[in-house]
Amino acid sequence: MRISLLSRLNSPQGFTLIELGIVLSIVGIIISGIWIYTAQINNNNKKLRLRQDMIQILTNTRATFANADAPSTATTGVPQAFATAGIIPSDMVVVTTGGGSLLSPFNTKISVINGPQPATGHPQVVMQLFNLPADACTDLFMSFANPGAIKQFGLQNLALNGPEAPFASFTPASIAAGCGAKPAASSVAAFSFFPN
Repeated sequence: MRISLLSRLNSPQGFTLIELGIVLSIVGIIISGIWIYTAQINNNNKKLRLRQDMIQILTNTRATFANADAPSTATTGVPQAFATAGIIPSDMVVVTTGGGSLLSPFNTKISVINGPQPATGHPQVVMQLFNLPADACTDLFMSFANPGAIKQFGLQNLALNGPEAPFASFTPASIAAGCGAKPAASSVAAFSFFPN
């Protein structure tokens, strides 16, 4: 005697624990897949925003310095001075009692130092990005590792968890190795550029 699905649904017996377990397992797999996909999209959005923020900072710094409207060269208060001058996106600046700081889309600290280059006295800006995930660090600096970007933004030196070297000397492999050299919790990536 065959029991149809409809009659089984209407029967007082219901589903067995095995059937419920299978359904819950399938639902769990679907939810975990959605969770992983959402996390990847969120991470990619943060990397894109970081790259856009850095391009905006580089472009705005060079435009501001070219117009001789350069903010103070003092290293204290640089985040506020650069934000007030319109160089740094205001959503990156976190104002605190002792001044302010910059945060990346990954909620990690960014430091900006504005002053003369020690060897030549030429104005330069140094940006340090602390505790970036290795993939975000790699993506960011790979986007700048070409002669056009180096010239356009006046990029000079890059240091990825080690000593600085001319930006042009970095290859995709050395950028990936430098960004992954330390755990994100102790990583520091720094680059310098001429603002004019």
